[in-house]
Amino acid sequence: MAKKQLKRFACLAGFLCIVLAVIGFLRAGVFLSSPARQPVKADAMVILGGDAGARTLKGIELYKKGYAARVILTGLDEGEPEAQNYYLHWRSQMLIGAGVPKRALQFDTVSKNSWEEAANTLKRAQAAGWKTVLVVSDPPHMRRLKWVWGKLQRGTGVDVVLVEAVPSWWEPQRWWKNEISAKFVANEYLKIAYYLVAH
Repeated sequence: MAKKQLKRFACLAGFLCIVLAVIGFLRAGVFLSSPARQPVKADAMVILGGDAGARTLKGIELYKKGYAARVILTGLDEGEPEAQNYYLHWRSQMLIGAGVPKRALQFDTVSKNSWEEAANTLKRAQAAGWKTVLVVSDPPHMRRLKWVWGKLQRGTGVDVVLVEAVPSWWEPQRWWKNEISAKFVANEYLKIAYYLVAH
């Protein structure tokens, strides 16, 4: 009798593990994007690098709605150091063309990854006396950004609000059916694992 009960328990446990694995798979996209918050009035807005346009469009929307009067652009493509500053050109032109004045723009030309973007922005915020900063990025980055920015903002007195852009390719409920969404989800879980080990 004990063997039968043990076998039933093992089967039930196995079944529950499969169910949980399926639920985890289906909810993987939602889990990544869920730390995003609604925007609030802030001292500055940071539009993170790696942008294909959706982040800048979200930044334009937030600026026009009066959420922040300063816009910081981060992220530079690889290339010759003398040319790197020009890689930000299309993003700044996009903002200026939409009515964001040049005086509102600031540039982070030194950060090379998400950790450095957070560290350097928080240093800038502390030096300027800013209390609230909006951070704009793509939805699947939100979970990792919450961990990175949350870890670095402790003790700074700066409130960080993660705001998600609205890229056309993002399908959190069916992320595996969209090639770009699937790639982002897979990459994000690898990056989260790396950051947990490295930091």
